[in-house]
Amino acid sequence: MPGGVGCSETCSEIPEMTAVAPTVITCTSQSTVCQLLHDLGFRARTLSPSLIESASDGMVWKVELMPVPSATAIRFSADLAVAADPIDSVNDFNCGRSLVVAACKPGFDPDLVWVIEISMLRVFEGGVSTAHVVSWIESWVAGLEAAVANFFDLY
Repeated sequence: MPGGVGCSETCSEIPEMTAVAPTVITCTSQSTVCQLLHDLGFRARTLSPSLIESASDGMVWKVELMPVPSATAIRFSADLAVAADPIDSVNDFNCGRSLVVAACKPGFDPDLVWVIEISMLRVFEGGVSTAHVVSWIESWVAGLEAAVANFFDLY
């Protein structure tokens, strides 16, 4: 890709940003996402080659890289275990939202019948800058906080 950085076997470097023309990236690596999380003040614990765990405001969440080692998409997700049927709350939450979405599924714990999965998928198709990826992380954290606040009564 002219003027950009394509994906080779790994994408471990964080491109330099300039005010005139940011470097275009078409994929990322686990080490790059971990570094960006650290730079933003979040912890980043590697669970597997495709999965990173982090947290904000006491809520644990994950970043999944697809495919590895050169991810062209990243998916943020977190699960909230709840005792009440969340379908109406989930539908209300999703109305008008385009970044962070919620879905409900049966839980496995007999005391917590439902799980609300909150997620956000972002792709590198067409190329993005590192600033976009940073914005995705910040948007995810804000969206997760809004979801937790929204579903707090069901918690």
